[in-house]
Amino acid sequence: MVLAESPEQSIRELLMDSFNKPGSQLAVDPIVVANDHAIADWIQDGRGGRALLRRRDGKWSLILCSGDGIKSAAALQQAGVPASDAANLAERLQAAESTISSDKRAMLSTFEGAVVMGGEPHEAPKQR
Repeated sequence: MVLAESPEQSIRELLMDSFNKPGSQLAVDPIVVANDHAIADWIQDGRGGRALLRRRDGKWSLILCSGDGIKSAAALQQAGVPASDAANLAERLQAAESTISSDKRAMLSTFEGAVVMGGEPHEAPKQR
């Protein structure tokens, strides 16, 4: 029996496959999930931000990248996240980020503005 990967594993693998490069390592952590939406914190080359993802038909897609702009429930709702999931994500993100160093939290704020991504679904990574 093959166990399905957790949403966190699938999201981390998607981001690593998309953005990790030799000499420019990507770190993805923490990741918070609420139903079919997630936020993944990332750091690369001394900068960082947050990625908003959506799951449709079992496939995760990257919706947008931002810094502090997607930390609040209101901002998440503006990005299309249902109100209950937006509140849940914002609360989980605050709790998860309270456990990381202040230096790492500061790096997550270095991404300015927001970049809307293609939002095309990606296959959930297969168990290796």
